[in-house]
Amino acid sequence: MKKTIVFAVAAMLTLGANARILRVNNTSGSSAPYQTIEAALEAANEGDTIMVDASTQTYGLVDIAKRVVVLGPGYWLAENGITEEGPSYAMLGSGVQNPTITAEGVVIKGMSFYRVITIKAPKAVINKCLFGGGIVLEGADNCIIHQNIVSGDIRGEQTTPASYCQVTNNIITDGVNGFVDSYIAYNTMHVENGRLFFNLYTCKGCTVEHNWSTTDLKANETAAANNNFSANYVSEDYKELLHSLLYSSDGIIDKDIAALEIDAQLRSTYGAFAGATPYIISGVPAGPVIQDLIVPASVERGSKLQVTVKVGVQQ
Repeated sequence: MKKTIVFAVAAMLTLGANARILRVNNTSGSSAPYQTIEAALEAANEGDTIMVDASTQTYGLVDIAKRVVVLGPGYWLAENGITEEGPSYAMLGSGVQNPTITAEGVVIKGMSFYRVITIKAPKAVINKCLFGGGIVLEGADNCIIHQNIVSGDIRGEQTTPASYCQVTNNIITDGVNGFVDSYIAYNTMHVENGRLFFNLYTCKGCTVEHNWSTTDLKANETAAANNNFSANYVSEDYKELLHSLLYSSDGIIDKDIAALEIDAQLRSTYGAFAGATPYIISGVPAGPVIQDLIVPASVERGSKLQVTVKVGVQQ
């Protein structure tokens, strides 16, 4: 697994010294330079960051064909007191059509997806995102899928399986399958009865450890080969709770997370909230977060406008 771990470090160093930030907002009346991600992509250079504001409208279908960073605001923000007003998503996708990644080394953080994203190029990083469907990798090697909520499965296509990938600290409804020589660890997987096809199906030569699953991780060993299982926890103890969280229309909030953390031993050893880099509530990317903003309704002519901004730092 050294190859995957080395790439995990290198992938975080995407931005170069001359990289730019291009802001996108599709809300009517916005002062952002770009109203669509497509327009920002057209103007972007390799290594630039496209910062996508939260919106009540979807940003639609996107083919990301340049090596850029796409940075969203996270999700379920208001529910967790991160913002007091405004929309809580920057959403990609629409209907049955899905956005795609066709450039090597694309990084996406803090975005929401209506359904599925299809990755067709290597070295992609998908971090702290919310999916209404799954993540599909078509011959996309050396990818990192980390700290996401996925209402679906994370899979490499059987005809072009994904190799040397890292799938860690995700909350997943339908498990992981179709990976070769990859690291699958610290995931919380809720797999419905009868959906075992999606639980490590056709995974080969993978290290599978510290996962928390509601179904047997070894159930598909006849369709897999040479996987190394270590320190996984399989139990239906929290099955109904996980089901309610993953299919909640209101978002996961602090009290729900507290319910998942009743057992300190489980919390520190297995699943998405364990390990050195646990799942982050609401998927807020690292950086400053405005927690409170106080602006006077009016001031006297000639007086200074006293604005108070409370900023926290999301690690």
